[in-house]
Amino acid sequence: MSSILPPLPPYLVYYPQYGLIACATHQQALYETKILDHVIKFHHNLSLTEADLASYRLLSLATSHHLILEIQPIPPLPTLKLPQNGYQCKLCKSLHLSQRRSRDHLRESHRITGYTAQDAEATICPIQALEGSAYLFRVTEPRLSLPTTLTRKRSRELSLSGSVPSPGQRLKIATLSQLVGPSQPAALSQPTGLSQPTGLSQPTGSPSQPGLASQPGLASQPGPASQLGSLSLPGLAS
Repeated sequence: MSSILPPLPPYLVYYPQYGLIACATHQQALYETKILDHVIKFHHNLSLTEADLASYRLLSLATSHHLILEIQPIPPLPTLKLPQNGYQCKLCKSLHLSQRRSRDHLRESHRITGYTAQDAEATICPIQALEGSAYLFRVTEPRLSLPTTLTRKRSRELSLSGSVPSPGQRLKIATLSQLVGPSQPAALSQPTGLSQPTGLSQPTGSPSQPGLASQPGLASQPGPASQLGSLSLPGLAS
């Protein structure tokens, strides 16, 4: 067998440690005797030959599966379907895709009845399958979280919560406003140094008194400074 292997189509991945080839497009390992048929039938590729495949060390899926079981859990194989939560029997270490199959196994193979007793003899673990639902093995991938659609929806809600106050936040804001008191309108705050609005007469020398200009009769009255200027004091006249 040559050390330089013939190239495979980009959708085929060779795992030398397990002696198998998997199709990334169909997400499954291929039987060693069906690889060429798979490529021709599903990918219409006529460039791959039996001589090319003979250069690879290929084992039966049963043998490859046995090698994996001896060292499981292993890192997930990226060309297969994503890992999913499965069930492993604590008594014989067999793997099952669903809780129903796990319970059936414990009842038929170990004579354990009752859901509580059956579930106590099973361990939830992430698993993958080499082909379809067969040749199961454990992987080191952590347990799956929420589905992708729910995760995206949750992330959108979290992004919106930063810009729109929640009902609890609105209640806190209303409570704080009651404790502090109503804030002054922006129109009442008069920055220092700005001129008075047109149409309001402000007596010379008198402090600014909001609201007096709007009262009838007060705007035309002279201020204290103007009254002092009109007084004639004895002895001061030259």
